[in-house]
Parts: sequence; structure tokens; C-alpha cells
Amino acid sequence: MNSEYPFLEVTKPDGSQYTIELENIITKQTTAEIYISLGRQSNNHIVLPDPHKTISRNHCSFQYKNNRWWIVDEGSSNGTFLQREIDRPEIDVRSEDKISLRSGDYILILGELSLSEQPIFWRLEFIDPEETSQVSSMQTIHSIEYSLSRKTLFRNIARRRDSVSLGEQERYLIDYMSRKNHQNSDRPSICEYDELIEAIWNEDSFGRNRSHINHLVWRIRDKIELDSGEPQFLKTVKGRGYSLDIKIIEKNWV
Repeated sequence: MNSEYPFLEVTKPDGSQYTIELENIITKQTTAEIYISLGRQSNNHIVLPDPHKTISRNHCSFQYKNNRWWIVDEGSSNGTFLQREIDRPEIDVRSEDKISLRSGDYILILGELSLSEQPIFWRLEFIDPEETSQVSSMQTIHSIEYSLSRKTLFRNIARRRDSVSLGEQERYLIDYMSRKNHQNSDRPSICEYDELIEAIWNEDSFGRNRSHINHLVWRIRDKIELDSGEPQFLKTVKGRGYSLDIKIIEKNWV
């Protein structure tokens, strides 16, 4: 297919296949940020026929923001799942609200249950011909480090160390998680949503919820991860919160 626009290779629950070209949907939108809705309801950009009523009316969306594509669950009943490679476990998009996409990712949506009650999925392979593959070892982020005394986050790429600029709430989150690791012999600790909310907003925590934490995490991942859909450092602990794989350093090491 000779197109500069992304497209979807769709495999239906019965195994038949077809292609959905996104060019017409994208070119009709007038803003830099693209929104493509998917569901069983006829007013979606992409409509999946659903006689079994397993797909929500407005199930999920593909969004282009900040120079990357995202898959976003729109509060679906049965979930939207991302499979990075065909033999890898699925990621429940609902646990993150949104996950960045790369070419070759599979979106899984429940189509029906087999006679033995096993899930049979719609499989949508996301293909982006314009995606630049990051293959150079010089681009690999080897580690992140945090100075407790200076409250400064560093990112090590090859032989270069760069400080990472953080907003106030982002810094509170990194500082709290790093200190909890330090108390745990510098090993990653699980930080529950409620304790993160308390640590970041303190007396202003009323009305804060998991969504506020998730948005902070997305912003931080955008600064420290090569692939926020498959994070290396700031990882989701499903249903509980997050853990941070980071090296704690002293001031005189910096």
C-alpha cells in the first residue's frame, strides 16, 4: 500500500481480513490533533459490526497528539487491549487510559465468546508508514538517576548525562517514589494511588483521583521513556499504582 498515512489491517473474529485506510478520515480534520473514533454505533469514524453486543457504542479512539499516535479507551465495558508483538501479553489500555502506538502494534477488542467461553477478538494491526524506527544504540536510555539532596532527575543516554526538567507536581511524584525506594534498600517499591495523591497534593488532595496521577505519569514518561507504551522505568502496577526503577545517587556523585 503506497500511502504516507496510517492504516489498519483488520482481522475479524471469524478470521476474515480487510484494510481500513485512515487517509480520508485524517485529511478531513482541520486541526493538528487528529481524533478517530471507533465503536459499534454508526456515528463513529470506524464502525465494527457487533451482533453480540460486546463492543461499546463509543469504544475507543485513535488520537494524534504531540507528534505521536495514541490508542485511548473511551470507557468501554469490555476493554481495549494493546499487544506489542503477537506472542507478547496484552496491555489493558484502561489501566493507562491511553498508550502510545507504534507501527506493528495490535489492538484487540472482544468480538464474541467461543462455545468454551474463550474470548475471540477483533485484531486491528496499526501500520504507520511514516514512523521512524529508533534502532541506534546511541538513542537507548540506559538508566535514570535521582539525587535526593538536590532533588534532581538525570537521564543517561550512552555516555551523556542530562538533567530532566520537571514541573512541581512531577518533581513531587519522582521525589516521593525515589525516597520510598531508598527506604527499601534502593529497590523499586509499589506506590499506591492514594499515597501518591497524598504525597503530591497533601491538603489539596480532595477531589483528586487516579486520573490525575495517570496524567502526571504520562508527562513524566514522555520525558524519560523511549516508548511510553512499554515503559522501562516508570511502570504500571495494575489496579494499584506505579513503581519506579531508578538509581539513587548522592550529591557528591553528580
